[in-house]
Amino acid sequence: MTSTSWNQRRRVLVLGSGIIGLTTAIRLAERGHKVLIWSKDRSPNLTSDGSGGYWMPFHIEPEELVNEWSIEALRVFRNQSKQYGKECGIHIFPGRVLHEHLPKQVPYWTHYVNMRIVTSPDQVPKEFEGAWKFESPIVNMDVYMPWLEKQARTLGVEILSPRTVGPRLIDAALDAYRHFAAEVLINCTGLGSRELCNDKSVIPGRGATLRVLSNTRKQQKPREFITTSSGPFSSNELPTYILPRGDNLYTLGGTYYENDWNTQVSPEEVVDIQRRCSLLLPEIKDAPVVRTWAGLRPVRPQVRLEYEILDEDNIPLIIHNYGHGGAGVTVSWGCAKHVVSLLEDCYAAKERRILASRL
Repeated sequence: MTSTSWNQRRRVLVLGSGIIGLTTAIRLAERGHKVLIWSKDRSPNLTSDGSGGYWMPFHIEPEELVNEWSIEALRVFRNQSKQYGKECGIHIFPGRVLHEHLPKQVPYWTHYVNMRIVTSPDQVPKEFEGAWKFESPIVNMDVYMPWLEKQARTLGVEILSPRTVGPRLIDAALDAYRHFAAEVLINCTGLGSRELCNDKSVIPGRGATLRVLSNTRKQQKPREFITTSSGPFSSNELPTYILPRGDNLYTLGGTYYENDWNTQVSPEEVVDIQRRCSLLLPEIKDAPVVRTWAGLRPVRPQVRLEYEILDEDNIPLIIHNYGHGGAGVTVSWGCAKHVVSLLEDCYAAKERRILASRL
């Protein structure tokens, strides 16, 4: 990707330093823009840090754009895995998505992962009709988030946090905007957009997970992911998934409760999650739990990725990039690419209007 010419480079303030904010900042910096990330919270205390890092579209719309974004992210993750290996924390794992009843139609994205349907008893427990089998990137966010920050800084991106934040997040954000003398504001605040934009359509989708140690002595097969939201012990609110994390951990899940702000994991949830997962992979039944976590996915009827002109004099342009639900990792790089296109299209249109006015 070639950089923009000097007269097209902008001072851009990105709000939010989760995976959406970092990938957006990186793509903008690669195009030659001067980028500052301003974030109230920082890794490792973000929703992104607790993510299982599993690439697969999940609770996210609009479908046509999600396909485009997720396939772009898939391409990037594959390339990063080949180029950087364990340094960036991305591993390509085989796995299965179990279905109590196999869907009659398969999603568009499955064509990009060479998905095949399996029904044999050694692949599919008796409670399920079949499974989608494919390979997917799984991102170890403990490694990937600091690695992304390093990549951003290498490109000249500054990352700052406010010393104090008053009762209104918008005031602190606008102070940062003016201090940086930015021309463009990119909103990647996720659930924070409820306050920042007064957008009550973005709500928390609470997800509780465990991390357990792999018992490699009991393990008879190579490590793989297993997920399902159907069957006798799963549902939309209680999805069951087992995701390898690095070399010796699994992320076990989970829950999906909308409008639930609780970030604590109860002992009952720990027992239930490990019980459900052990029905799919018996060797993790007694695996030591090393961490519990609950995060709030920024759920919205559909992702908001669009530009908005708030004030011709003070804030010429704001681009929103939030509401990715549980699929932030899955669409991250695709949405970042979309933001760059929006920014450059907006300024190209502005320049055309200026030229036309001079004729």
